[in-house]
This record gives sequence, C-alpha cells and structure tokens, in this order.
Amino acid sequence: MKAINAGLDLEMPFRFLYDRDLAEGVSNGGVSEETIDRSVQRLLRTQLRFAASTGSADEYRPELVGYSEHRALAREVATRSIVLLRNESVDGTPVLPFDTSGMKRLAVIGRLAAIENTGDRGSSAVRPPYVVTPLQGICSALEGSDVEVVHDDGSEPQRAAAVAAEADAVLMVVGYTHEDEGENVAVDTPLEVTEQFPPLPPELGDAFAAAFAPSETGDGSEDVGPGIGQGGDREALTLRPDDEALIAAVSSANERVVVALMCASAVLMERWRHRVPGILILWYPGMEGGHALADIVLGHESPTGRLPFAIPTSEDHLPPFDPNATSIEYGPLHGQKLLDHLGVDAAYPFGFGLTYP
Repeated sequence: MKAINAGLDLEMPFRFLYDRDLAEGVSNGGVSEETIDRSVQRLLRTQLRFAASTGSADEYRPELVGYSEHRALAREVATRSIVLLRNESVDGTPVLPFDTSGMKRLAVIGRLAAIENTGDRGSSAVRPPYVVTPLQGICSALEGSDVEVVHDDGSEPQRAAAVAAEADAVLMVVGYTHEDEGENVAVDTPLEVTEQFPPLPPELGDAFAAAFAPSETGDGSEDVGPGIGQGGDREALTLRPDDEALIAAVSSANERVVVALMCASAVLMERWRHRVPGILILWYPGMEGGHALADIVLGHESPTGRLPFAIPTSEDHLPPFDPNATSIEYGPLHGQKLLDHLGVDAAYPFGFGLTYP
C-alpha cells in the first residue's frame, strides 16, 4: 500500500492491486481513512472540474475531438517535425520538392504508404477520429491535377521496380510499426495477459478482455488490441532486409527516388542512403501525417525539422546493447557526445536538417 500512501490516487488501466489489497490495508491500519478520503476528494474534484467545463463528466463530446483547429494544429506539428536528411540534385535540380509542372506519373511505393501507422499501441496509444495515410495525402494534394498517382505495396521488389520505371518520380514509404518498436507485452493471448495480474472482479475481467480483443484492420487483416504483440526495442538499427532490398530495386529503376522513413529513433542507412537522392524522416506523424508529407514533398511547405539525436554510420559507434539484458551500466558518453569522443563522423549529426532554398 505504499502507492496510495505516497499519493497515487488512481490505478490504471484497471484497479488490480487496489481492488485486491486496499480494503485489507485499511482494516489492518496500513492505510488510514484520512488517506482514503484525500484520494477520493482529489478524484471527485477532478471529475467535477471536468463536468463544469464540458457539461457532464460522462458526456462524450465528439465536436471537441479533432475539430478544425485541432486538425490544423496536428497538420502543422506533423509538417514542422519532418526532417529532410538528403536532397541531392538530379539533372541539375534538387530532387525535392517534386516539380509537378511536367510530371505525368508519381509512384508511391511501400506497404506503409497505405496503412494507418501512428506508432505505439500500448499505454501511449490514442484513438484519433481518422488517420490520413501518406498515399491518401499525396492523392488528395494532386487531385484535379494532370499527375497520375500509382501505388505498389512493395511486396515484390521487381514488380515495384517496374512501376517505378514508368514513373517520373518515386516516393517510397518504409520503416517500422508498433510491432517493431513500442511498448512490449511479451504474450500471445489476452489470457496470458490476465494471468500476469491479480484476480479481477468479473465485471472488470470482461472489460479487460474487451479492451484487448483482436479487431479488423483497414487492410482486412486481423490486428490485436493495444499492448498485444511484439513491440519492445528493435533488434536491429537497420531497416528490415525486405525494405533495403526494395530500395535497391526501385533506385535501380528510377533515379528520382525519395525515401520517407516511418520510425521513432535512429536508422542506420549505410547500405542504401547513397543510392537515393532524397531521404526524409516522417516519424509516426499522427492523424494529419499524410497531408503533412504531401505539403513537404510537393513544396507547399519547406522542411524545418531537426534531428533530436545523431545517426551514426556504424553500430560500433554506439554503446553495447542487449535487448534481453536484465541490467546494464552505461557511462556518460552516448549519441553525439560519444561520436565526438571517438573522433568519428555521424551520418547525420545531432540537430541536422535541411530545408528548401
């Protein structure tokens, strides 16, 4: 009962330990009634404050979620966060922004281009009313123009290369999802999840099972609820081998290729970054991410994002990492400070980011 005595009023996501132990803690003197009163008062005060500002503590107000000002802010934040890492010239002109004045066909390649990919499905997950995918953002921005947008999911590199060869320019969207990086719950089924916690009252057990039930994704495949799946730390700092093979195939078929990375942290790019003239980091860009990407690559906005970390050229320039370690000790040198200490250049140093002239 140290938690409630220390001021933790609310246990999330359900009342596991409090439901099991709190009453006994009060009866044996481990928790005072004054402590219970304090927590109840603070919880009720918060609910009443919310009710006073919205009309009801229980009323769902969809007009307050994702209304026009929220959407505009989400788009602005996503646009300003995109980092342009590479923008080399093709035929004497930087590859970005794409010049659509004489463009007939733009290829958008990659499985992540057409799925909603907002990052972690664990405790930080949110549920926006919609998500604009990169493909949707590009199609929307070019609607009514003379540019045809074609999409290939990249599952067959040679087919994707053929699509790229017929296009005037290519935008590739590759990287990770919550399955690669995010909160890790190392289980396979909701039953295994519940076995890791104290017994739940029946009504809470039903709510827990519903929260973690599998659901259908936008592409028709079955997905799992928040927190279920792999997640955790990435086992490699490079892209998946199939993404690297896809980049190699597509860049051999078209010289005007821009790679957009969906990720949350550094990606080692040495096997492919010099093969393409354009690279940008899209991150997990939220509900307006597709529009933000289109704003940048089509030149409606200039990129202003900067790297919040250094991207090295080799894993040897990083502290050792073991995803299965239960304890490890690091010194004060990491990231850019470690690279400076080793006397090696970063692929892209801390704070790096290009913009348009």
